[in-house]
Amino acid sequence: MRIFRTYQRMLRMLPLDIVVITEAGRHYKPGWSIYEEMPVFALPPDSSAISLLKAFPAFLSGGGARRFATMHIAGFSKAAQLIGIAGLVAGIPVIAEMTVDPDPPGHRLRDRIALLAITRARLLIALNNTIRAWFLNIGVAPERIWLRPNPVDLDLFRPPTAAERLAARSAFAISDGACLSVVFGRFQPRKNQRLAVQALANLPQPHHLLLAGPAFAEDQEYLSSVRRDIERLGLQHRVIIHAETVADASKIYHAADQLWLTSTREGLPNVMLEALCCGVPVVANSQLNLHDHVVDEVNGCQASPDPQSLAEAALAVLPLSVSPIARRTISDRARQAYNADHLCAEFAGHLAAVAGLSAEGAAK
Repeated sequence: MRIFRTYQRMLRMLPLDIVVITEAGRHYKPGWSIYEEMPVFALPPDSSAISLLKAFPAFLSGGGARRFATMHIAGFSKAAQLIGIAGLVAGIPVIAEMTVDPDPPGHRLRDRIALLAITRARLLIALNNTIRAWFLNIGVAPERIWLRPNPVDLDLFRPPTAAERLAARSAFAISDGACLSVVFGRFQPRKNQRLAVQALANLPQPHHLLLAGPAFAEDQEYLSSVRRDIERLGLQHRVIIHAETVADASKIYHAADQLWLTSTREGLPNVMLEALCCGVPVVANSQLNLHDHVVDEVNGCQASPDPQSLAEAALAVLPLSVSPIARRTISDRARQAYNADHLCAEFAGHLAAVAGLSAEGAAK
């Protein structure tokens, strides 16, 4: 979705004709559909080579036979590998973006073939230094790598007015004296909400915790384990669970005093960048290697992923949480670094170069 939004913004800069290829699932049925005026083709959920071949006639019949000037693949799923290789065979310049820290590359023949969509890409987008190092390790030339943070919509993600903050906190029944920490993301083990609950037990009464994000059918068992932790630790009156998709994420940040990143694995979390742009300090698992973005005593704190360390970091960040001047400084610093208009303009230049376009050219 973030890449989709990025291309929507780039429509203001280049006359792009965009086709979105994704995997079928809870949001899309297999085949063609229209999402926000863009054609979307959803692949079969198993994404095997045979399934992709069977889906190919439907792809062609629905507008997939046009000539594509570039192809942008995201992640390293089997579908992304196969589609990227198909693009290379068809002579389409590939842009490859890695959104989560990848596993070490394999050395079998099929592993090397799968890597072709990455190693032969014209432009590689790394969201952090770990991903950049992975690209270099598999033989990508440094000049083809763009180390780039995710773009943030600064009109949406900004410090709240006093009225907006009061309304956001009232929506979750947060009192004026409470320090509200937020873990924002899908309820699943990788997001590690259980660590946040355990850390809260080490903090004094004014500290409250909001766990916000969707819980799908396959997430219910994990959500139940989170609820059991809350009851076992006697935190029922200090933890708020909002296990739903959040339509306007800015309301979460407007209510928050801190954002906790308890995940066991991330690339570059959008929630971190958005929260910082809203002036919310971040407490991050130090093993996520977000040191270029979260700086101790400047805009947050790094913490080892254990309850006591996380609690101590939350207390250390408290002066930033309660200071309007500190929160404004955090926001100004982040808004300069993650400005979507600036980053998308730079991306439009990269895209035009990859596709051989001028600013007045057209792309598909």
